Amino acid sequence: MFLLIRGKGLQLSAQLFVKSTFLMPNKGEQMRSRKVLIALWIFAVMFFLSTAGIAYAQPDMTPWLGKWFSYNMTTKGVAFTGSSFLKGSQKENGYLEVRAWDPYQETFQVAVYFLDDVGWHATTETFYYYEGTGLNFVFAVHSTTDSNSTTEILGIVTGKEKDGVLQSATIKSLGGYLVEADEGGFRAGSLTLKGKMVDESKIKVPPEVIIPELPPVVVQP
Repeated sequence: MFLLIRGKGLQLSAQLFVKSTFLMPNKGEQMRSRKVLIALWIFAVMFFLSTAGIAYAQPDMTPWLGKWFSYNMTTKGVAFTGSSFLKGSQKENGYLEVRAWDPYQETFQVAVYFLDDVGWHATTETFYYYEGTGLNFVFAVHSTTDSNSTTEILGIVTGKEKDGVLQSATIKSLGGYLVEADEGGFRAGSLTLKGKMVDESKIKVPPEVIIPELPPVVVQP
């Protein structure tokens, strides 16, 4: 009986020791704990505000409007003839004209002018902004035509400015491919895109080929 009571007494003493040590700190410890909690709370608020600003800050892309680029694109791949695959390559040269920027969809509308054996051709493509700044950013092009042709390009634009004015820029693909299937057979290959910004006075596209009407330009909010 004595051992049982003594055991309960030890258990009760241990519980009182825990409560007095961890649950009932003295005033100095209470003040230190409050200061630590306040510091952690301030840090959490500042971290949230800083990361929120980084996540939702949108770069100003309007300086790119109206800019021209000369480009060359090389395709290397295979063509299926019905019984075997043939390796080959093809080059395309032309110009890109930045027509419009949509800050809500984060897309550029770009006019594409290229020359082949027939002559000059004009079309438009959507360039999707992925991530970066107003000068340097990663973009993607997803193009699908009715002739079962699919083109995917991932690239990076690197710009340089002086006194706040865009002076030069380059385009370089990070990867890309082309898949095409029609009556003539099946073709597939990798794409390499390179380009640099040029002055409009150096554009060699005939005036009658230039797309006459600009799409509506969305003003940067």
